Amino acid sequence: MLQNPKDRTRFEKLIRMMDSDNDGEALTALRAAQRMVHPARLFDVMAGKQEPPKQESSKPRQKPNTRCADYHDLQGMIDELLNFGEERSRPFISDLDVWLVDYGDLTEKQRAALFRIYDAMTRKAERAGWA
Repeated sequence: MLQNPKDRTRFEKLIRMMDSDNDGEALTALRAAQRMVHPARLFDVMAGKQEPPKQESSKPRQKPNTRCADYHDLQGMIDELLNFGEERSRPFISDLDVWLVDYGDLTEKQRAALFRIYDAMTRKAERAGWA
């Protein structure tokens, strides 16, 4: 199926995210998985009946060879928000998770939004006496 172990790991994570009770998160995962295997039929690829085609683009996205210095901190924040954050922000946080895995870093704008959402969750937890 997916020969690259990184792609396979990401694809498996997306498949698990499709089971989410949050419709936005499940839809985001479905769309990301479809982009990985398009134009092959997603369910044929999942069943191992068809190999996903090699994606060729006139402008391939640049993927870094390394991760940013605070990659694990960002991943931890994203995981915490996916598990404990507000439902309405989960689709966006899921997209950030996919971006971080793909590119090893977030843009400044993405970082600012992530920190804003994380700070709001932390303040809410402190007020409620959870932190």
